[in-house]
Amino acid sequence: HGAIGVTEEFDLQLLTRRLHEWRTTHGSEACWAAVIGDASLADQIAIVDFARGVAGNTC
Repeated sequence: HGAIGVTEEFDLQLLTRRLHEWRTTHGSEACWAAVIGDASLADQIAIVDFARGVAGNTC
């Protein structure tokens, strides 16, 4: 149903709007997949250090 997440009738629209805004502001899933993929292939480091390093990147 096309209206799910869009109608003002349900609170879901509040979350859906935020998700779309965050995607626009901080980068799409494809962008972050590329950033994370490139970073993981470039370094052989512990997962905690990897996550900390990727968190500082932007799309």
